[in-house]
Amino acid sequence: MTDFRWKEFEMRIEAYRYYLNIALQTNVFFYAITGVILGFYLNKTTSEYLVYALLLPILIASILGGVFIYAAGLQKKAADTIEDIRRELRSEKSDDKRVAIKEIPDLELLYILLRIFGWVFITNGVALVVTPFLKAAPFPMWEWPPTYLIVFAVAGSAVIACAGFGTYYFACRHDKEAKERRCEIMSTEA
Repeated sequence: MTDFRWKEFEMRIEAYRYYLNIALQTNVFFYAITGVILGFYLNKTTSEYLVYALLLPILIASILGGVFIYAAGLQKKAADTIEDIRRELRSEKSDDKRVAIKEIPDLELLYILLRIFGWVFITNGVALVVTPFLKAAPFPMWEWPPTYLIVFAVAGSAVIACAGFGTYYFACRHDKEAKERRCEIMSTEA
């Protein structure tokens, strides 16, 4: 039994490293895309329709925010599973030196990073909605901002709400359905 548990332990640690790497690479991708689009928008003042190009990074930020916040919950469960396996391996009597794992100090790091990245993505989406207002300010006293900015703010807010919460809801629903299917398969096999 130790060999199977050890293999599972190794696979989960490798997956943990892989997910940590993917989270960091996703951040680099998002900020590269956002930086290019935002830089282009801020340097070009010829068209009021250019503001709608900011909807792409708002969409990406909202989706990634929802996915990362959901993934943080999954990572918490995975960290608990890794810790349970470590305890089981440590409690078994074995001459294998690999089993003598005392603790895994950075096991909660991915959970913390996923939570932080998720909320930072959503905050960036909100900041991108506000950016065109800051660029167009100051507005004449007692007047509304231009209509295109109001339309953009409504569209950007809708994208944040629908994409962020929609992604999180979809991931939760999909996870629940996948668990139910696995339970059905296991019960038919038994």
